[in-house]
Amino acid sequence: MIKIDDKFTQVLTLGIVEGGTGIDGELFGDLRRHPTSFGHFSNLLEFSPDTSLEIGGSFLAGSSGADLRNNVNAYGLDLTFIHKFDDVRRIKWLSEAYLQHRDDIVAEDEALGYYTLLDVRLTDNYGVGARYDNVERTFTTGEDEAYSLY
Repeated sequence: MIKIDDKFTQVLTLGIVEGGTGIDGELFGDLRRHPTSFGHFSNLLEFSPDTSLEIGGSFLAGSSGADLRNNVNAYGLDLTFIHKFDDVRRIKWLSEAYLQHRDDIVAEDEALGYYTLLDVRLTDNYGVGARYDNVERTFTTGEDEAYSLY
């Protein structure tokens, strides 16, 4: 983490995890012996003690099969805006988009997915919010959408 001044901070996270991640190996295959590597870089800008904006980017690399290394990559962008009205009440808007690129014959070459979430905290125990998701399918054509209210 690098803190440039009281209003601007940068954070870099890097890691390597066991392979075979995702539901039934759909993201990077189901072989656990090929590790998945990831990175995330974010910039946090504080406009005031009550208002902040974070912009970040992510990268994931993994393998979809026994003979293939790092043939599946995902690139992401994220944005988080938070405004606090007081110690309890706040509004948070979070959006994230990912582009998956595959270098194999099993699935589509590229697929895009994104979501946006609005969360309003009203009291310590109560909040309301909404979320929208849109994901292109990788193993079949088309896309899936989801709406959530809480």
